[in-house]
Amino acid sequence: MADPSVLRAYTRCPATLKRNSKNTLRYITKRGKLIGSLIPPQANAMLQIVILVILLAGLGFKRKNKYLRHGTLTLVATVLNLFSFLLVMLPSLLEKEIVRTQPFHIISVVTLFHSAVGAVTVVLSVWLTAAWHLQSTPKDCFKRKNLMQITMVLWTLSLILGYLLYTYLYTTLIP
Repeated sequence: MADPSVLRAYTRCPATLKRNSKNTLRYITKRGKLIGSLIPPQANAMLQIVILVILLAGLGFKRKNKYLRHGTLTLVATVLNLFSFLLVMLPSLLEKEIVRTQPFHIISVVTLFHSAVGAVTVVLSVWLTAAWHLQSTPKDCFKRKNLMQITMVLWTLSLILGYLLYTYLYTTLIP
């Protein structure tokens, strides 16, 4: 049985928690249609915290001039974030009825802005890590330092907006 506090939090959404025959949590609309993904928002929120820790560790290695470790941790964070974006966030966005029916509602605007910033961040991070991986020396990476910093700022903004949305939609902390 799902935690009652989690079930209570879903009263803001048209979704309810149900278990399928494999005892996996599913998010089902009132019409019985599958919403988003089989990965609960709580798991994705925890994954984003893990990604943040990995990125901060990577920054620590960069400050110690250990660029290979920095790049490797950034690659791991990018792959995890891409996984999260494609399998959790994008399906969730496509299923948000409020975005389609009330595009100028504050939740719709914040969701779309969060999604746009997140998508740009994913594209930039994939491009930067791919470009790093194809380089024979780290010298060319230094040329992209400003773009890396912009990507980190955009990712942080997306993370903050995502947690605000998560807090509003799935908890009772924001009325």
